[in-house]
Amino acid sequence: MEDPIVEIPRMVHTRHHRLSGDEGISDQLAKTITEEWQECVSEIDPTRFQLEVQISNELDEKVDILDVPLGVVYELQACPNDSHHEFFRDIFKVIVLKRSDQNISKFVSLAPQTAIDTLNSSLAGQILNETEMFGFKMELVGL
Repeated sequence: MEDPIVEIPRMVHTRHHRLSGDEGISDQLAKTITEEWQECVSEIDPTRFQLEVQISNELDEKVDILDVPLGVVYELQACPNDSHHEFFRDIFKVIVLKRSDQNISKFVSLAPQTAIDTLNSSLAGQILNETEMFGFKMELVGL
């Protein structure tokens, strides 16, 4: 059985995503997709899945979803724009969250398949197996 945390954004993304030359429309669609995904995941088990987890008291940065008992952080990039920037920013957020005594074992980055293909063929793809360096596993998942 597929992971519902992965399958839900695929369905939501398919329902809402459309390419637009208008950055404002794209941003609003990405926000809608992320919020609907988080709401669906929260309904599965609101005690297991924490939404919009602040990574430290000093920073106003959050991760999309934290599976608390498994220590898995999920970040969704609903739009393929700036995939490199978002991926590396998300890694740094997970590193900071892990340093704050969170039991983080894995980081899952969800994005449109075109963005995942680009990431896999770049520097991002080269660091996916650096578990020892970061202290957690990483996975790229296409929508």
